[in-house]
Amino acid sequence: MSIGFWLADREGRLLLGNPAGERIWGAQHHGGQEEYGIFKAWRLPGRERIRPDDWALGYAVNEGRTTTEELLQIEALDGTHKFILNWAAPVKKEDGKIISAFVINQDLTDRVLAKRSHQCRVCSIGTLKVGKTSSCSRCRHTTATVRC
Repeated sequence: MSIGFWLADREGRLLLGNPAGERIWGAQHHGGQEEYGIFKAWRLPGRERIRPDDWALGYAVNEGRTTTEELLQIEALDGTHKFILNWAAPVKKEDGKIISAFVINQDLTDRVLAKRSHQCRVCSIGTLKVGKTSSCSRCRHTTATVRC
């Protein structure tokens, strides 16, 4: 299980990340909030698209808000689709002033694919194919990553 870590400055500009974070997102990106639009993600289970101004990291640096266990389906910068848990939190001085923030991403893709593969085997549909959007005709399980 991969755990990605990202550190941002006070303005939300990504300064550094660990190798697992780079693998999860398919690249390292060091842009600020004005560039968050390059990241594509949907909140699950409702598949609400995250707007550039709606990322947990932005809330952490702009409002001091902590986000925990936000389940997302992402389209990584290399075009692959993955499932992650997203955390973000501000780093504050003793006086409460926000000085930076961090993001943690836990890659759940293998776990989600295994669960969905099992569900499709249970309904006797057939072969698992990754990377296409479809739905299982028996269990009506729809995803942008798995097709039975």
